[in-house]
This record gives sequence, structure tokens and C-alpha cells, in this order.
Amino acid sequence: SYYPVSGTNNYNYTSQYHFVEIPLGIEQQLGRKSRFSVNAGISLARLVAVHALQFDPQTRIYFKENSYFNKAQWNVLGGIQYRLLQKEKYTIKIGPRFQYGLSGLLNRKSSYTEHAFFGGFQVLLTRTGK
Repeated sequence: SYYPVSGTNNYNYTSQYHFVEIPLGIEQQLGRKSRFSVNAGISLARLVAVHALQFDPQTRIYFKENSYFNKAQWNVLGGIQYRLLQKEKYTIKIGPRFQYGLSGLLNRKSSYTEHAFFGGFQVLLTRTGK
């Protein structure tokens, strides 16, 4: 599909990237009695679906071509968590999470680079195993 750039019509399009991810990380509690902890890690992700347009500045045309995307992505991640609740069998933590893609999103040479970035809020329910 090809979509020309036009000054008379307005089009809204939201790019969507869907990943399956395997994270590996560490967590450190900030003080013995503190409810706060920080975490950091790395993850390997697989791009399983993409709905995104590419732009060719020479022809000024937007187009959809999924073969331009790297399927394998390496990411670094980190965050801060606050322990809301700690019971005998489970723990609930909340806090911000950030993730940056080390791998370029595109697998072709381009005049620009694209890296995935995620910033959000997470709620973790962890089974303690006691």
C-alpha cells in the first residue's frame, strides 16, 4: 500500500509494534527496611506483528513494508518499584518501568535510525513460595 503526502487532507495513523519478550534482570532493595527497590536488565524480544508506515523522503510517499523491520530485538530495561503489600504467599509492587531497544528497528540502511522505547507503569504480583 502506498499513501502520498498531501497538504489538503489530514490522515491519522498510529504505528503499532507487538513483541514477545524474555527479560533477564536483577533487583536490589534500597535499605533493609525500605519498601523501595530498583531493577535493571536486558531482554531478547521477537517482533511478532507490526502495523507501521515507512516514509520515503525522496518520493514523499508513506508505504507499508513489514520486511524492513528487524524481527529480533535486544533491549535494556530498568525501573523503580514500591512494595505495596507483602503477604506470606505473594508480594505486590508498583512503579515506573523504562525500556530502550539496543537493536535498530529497521533492518535496512537508512538516513535515520529507529529504536523502540517504552515508558510506563507496572504492577507486579510475585509469588514468594513460602
